[in-house]
Amino acid sequence: MRVHQVKNRISCMQDSNGILVEEYEEVKRIIVEYYKNFFTPKECVPCVKSDVENLLQRSISPNQERNICSAVTGAEIEEVMLSLKLGKAPGPDGFSTDFYKDAWPTVGRSIIDAVQNFFTTSLMPKFENSSTISLIPKVLQPKMMKDFRPILCCNVIYKCISTILANRLNETLNDVVEFNKLHMFLEGQYQME
Repeated sequence: MRVHQVKNRISCMQDSNGILVEEYEEVKRIIVEYYKNFFTPKECVPCVKSDVENLLQRSISPNQERNICSAVTGAEIEEVMLSLKLGKAPGPDGFSTDFYKDAWPTVGRSIIDAVQNFFTTSLMPKFENSSTISLIPKVLQPKMMKDFRPILCCNVIYKCISTILANRLNETLNDVVEFNKLHMFLEGQYQME
C-alpha cells in the first residue's frame, strides 16, 4: 500500500520558469495556477440574442415539453443507475457505480428519493455536486502539467441526474437546433444575413 501511495504522489513539478519545485505547497500552487489559467476565458466574444435565436429551427412541441418536464419515475432512475458503466473510479463520496449496483436492493429507495427530490426542488446537496480531479500521467516521469491528463470523478448520483437530463434532452435536441449552424457559430464563422 505504501509503495502505491508513493508512486501515485506528484513529488515535483516544473514551474512556468522551468525551475523544478519539490515542496508540496509549491507543487500544489503550480497545479492550481495551471488550471485557473486553463479555465479562465482568454477572450469573451459578445453574443447577440438574435444570433442564438437564429440557430433554433422551431420551438419544441407540447408533447416534447411533456416528455422533458414529466416527473422522473423510480423505474427511470433505476434503469439509468443500472446502465452506468462498471469499474469506474469512485467520486468524492468514495462510492463507485459497482457499489450502488450491488447494493441496489438496500440503497435503491434512498437513491430514488434523492434524485426525485432534485428534480422537484432543483436543489442538490453540495457533497453530491462536488467532483474530484485525478491527474493521470501521460509519460513515465511527468514533470510538467502538460504531462498529465485530468480525469473528473463525479458522485454516482450526480451521474444519474445528468444522464436523465441528457437522455430527455437528446430526444428533442435534433428537432430544435440546426447543428451545422451551431458549429459555425461556435467557430466564429456564422454570419447573420
